[in-house]
Amino acid sequence: MILPRFALSLAALAGIAVLAAIRPVLFAATIPVAPSDYHLVGTLTQGGWARGQAPAHAVRLTLDGNAIRLAPDRAFFIAFDRDAPPQARLVARMDDGRVVTTTLAIARRAWELE
Repeated sequence: MILPRFALSLAALAGIAVLAAIRPVLFAATIPVAPSDYHLVGTLTQGGWARGQAPAHAVRLTLDGNAIRLAPDRAFFIAFDRDAPPQARLVARMDDGRVVTTTLAIARRAWELE
């Protein structure tokens, strides 16, 4: 798949690998943290959401200090408030006590308010 040059440049600046099927409504981004860490697919924007899989051996997950339910296969779903701050902190606690943390860049979104 060939992505527009600007999409690759923006992804490189944000440190995000973009896997996108350029369609009017669908945009998917994968945020690699390290080879064995998080995998996310979704829209990291105010009012957006993402589904993902926590690192192997994760037993607990939080987003900005709020507990996130993990499925038995470590799958999870997160969403961002329409006025979410520009960064969110995703933290996984492993079964051996280690902590895997990443900071997600949350894009600002212009809302039409009535």
